[in-house]
Amino acid sequence: MKMKEAGITYKKIEKTLVASIRKGVKNPDDIKNTVDYLYSILPKEILAGPAYGRINWITSLPENQGTDMEIGFPITSEFTQGDIKTQLVPTREVLSITHRGSLDQKNKTSKELWGYVKSKGYISDEFMVEIYHDSNNPLGREIEIQFVIHNWQNLFKQHSQRVLGSDIASTITPEPLAVEASLESRLEWAKKAIIKVNCHADDAAKYDILSSCAHVFPSKPIEKMKATYEKAKETMTSLESIDQVLKMMSVDRAWGKPPAREGNVLIATKNPANQEAYDKASTKAERRQAACFCPVIRSNLDDPSIPQEYCLCSAGWFRRQWEGALSQPVKVDVLKSVLKGDDFCQFAIHIPENLGLTGDGLS
Repeated sequence: MKMKEAGITYKKIEKTLVASIRKGVKNPDDIKNTVDYLYSILPKEILAGPAYGRINWITSLPENQGTDMEIGFPITSEFTQGDIKTQLVPTREVLSITHRGSLDQKNKTSKELWGYVKSKGYISDEFMVEIYHDSNNPLGREIEIQFVIHNWQNLFKQHSQRVLGSDIASTITPEPLAVEASLESRLEWAKKAIIKVNCHADDAAKYDILSSCAHVFPSKPIEKMKATYEKAKETMTSLESIDQVLKMMSVDRAWGKPPAREGNVLIATKNPANQEAYDKASTKAERRQAACFCPVIRSNLDDPSIPQEYCLCSAGWFRRQWEGALSQPVKVDVLKSVLKGDDFCQFAIHIPENLGLTGDGLS
């Protein structure tokens, strides 16, 4: 189905200054009350559009505190007061659909959008956005639902240029895909791009390019990792400090299953993307498909033409976490992957040797 027929629109939204509150939301009235509060506090002359709600899928918020949401307004100048914070939201691309009608049917509209993006193999980062076009009645009859696109092709081009230089990058990056390109086209684009990279880059360059294309792990949990590590490092060795980070991760729902440390290496085993389907799978092929997080290759895992380097993208998920926590470059190796024929994906995160350590170094 075409986007227009499905009522879906592509938008590129420029950098936006917002004033917002981040909190746990237990029911729709919590959203309305927060919008009403913000509207009563924010100077009307700085408001630049309707209220929004950002739903964060990866969160440290305990489940009994509700859905982790950032609720706010776009503004024209900074405003900070109490729990209201100002931030600049980066440029983003979205696919959007507008729900009109009763609130209890909003999930049905969301599923229509998610069904479309799934059919096209789109990747998103770990949040979605709602725009409440009637700020006087944010739970009213017009709510825009936005799927935020993780533009893998643009990231590949950007990091190829950074690592290999513009001249080489221009020869290995295929032509940009149309917004409505098929899932099969996205797969072919990625295959061609990685095959060409393999002809021009050594292993370190391949890793740097492809791991930099991973979809983005949220910054707030990484900041928590870093703070835990830095605090522990005041009195502990590097490995003891990392153990404190792992301990924190084990009781924080943002990470699910933390890595296990084996000497100077952290072994991270990914839980299946679809745990229920994985548990019910009757064949190895079904288990591998249920385990895979990538919508582009999930249904094509036995395609022998997909380069194994493709899964370096998944290594970037852990690279971002641990480089943020340790403030050092981190190398991540793919130990197992469903693309290789394994039932799950597993990664080795190598602890840097030059951490500027307290005590007796890495011992």
